[in-house]
Amino acid sequence: MKLNSRNTSSREEVFPFRVHRVKEVAVRYFPHLTPNSGTRALRRIIYGDQELLCTLREHGYASGQRSFTPAMLNVLTAYLGTPEEFSP
Repeated sequence: MKLNSRNTSSREEVFPFRVHRVKEVAVRYFPHLTPNSGTRALRRIIYGDQELLCTLREHGYASGQRSFTPAMLNVLTAYLGTPEEFSP
């Protein structure tokens, strides 16, 4: 997946600077799914893209992670775009 070229300041406006639960982020990217289905869909995207997964792991992501740090969210939005820009 290609890196999205949006600047970091607009990404921080989408997700305030704090730790976010994976389910909370998944609901933003997949509002049409239930929270559990959205979480599974987000994890499928992460594990289906080795470049994204490796970059997230460099920032501390591990299997079964329940939260995203601000650094991980920056990586996620760099790859996927903001939830408003994202189309699965």
